[in-house]
Amino acid sequence: MDPITFFKESLATSSRVIDDVKQNDLNNPTPDTEWTVADLIAHMLYELAWSADIIAGKSLSEVGKKYDTDLIGDDLQASWHNFREAALRALDKPSDVAHLSYGDVPMNDYLRQAGSDQSIHAWDLAEGLNRELVYDDELAAELLAHVEARKDDLAASGLFAPPIEVSEDASTQTKLLALYGRSDAWRQSGKE
Repeated sequence: MDPITFFKESLATSSRVIDDVKQNDLNNPTPDTEWTVADLIAHMLYELAWSADIIAGKSLSEVGKKYDTDLIGDDLQASWHNFREAALRALDKPSDVAHLSYGDVPMNDYLRQAGSDQSIHAWDLAEGLNRELVYDDELAAELLAHVEARKDDLAASGLFAPPIEVSEDASTQTKLLALYGRSDAWRQSGKE
């Protein structure tokens, strides 16, 4: 799957979960142990809001503090879909380079990283909503390949829980979640 398709599929997956969020879900815990559903949504929306500008090749200084505000507003779903549509429009003429906080990277790398982040957080959000998210098989395989290629970087970043051991015959999704330190039995495990 090419990086643009990967990014689009990741946003489609995230959007389906965002569309399920109700007001009474916002204080629920998530697998991101420091974040409630509301905190996780704020993170996902912030990352998505930046996407159109990054895809267009804008630098952090050009964007400034444009997104340092309440991005959810009065209608989470409308805000999400507005930022999603802006990101998708930007894909019509993407820059070759993404200017990120840690340096410049090829746009294809950014699209895979951003898509992976949205996808794993879509699973986290679904868990916080007490719903099951099963990735499309092709997307799950792409996500796993992307994460396996950078598993040492993920571990070193400290942004994710340590990987979980799973059996060789585990599903692609279970292996993917395990690399991110997540268990596909989180809801049944007492929300650790």
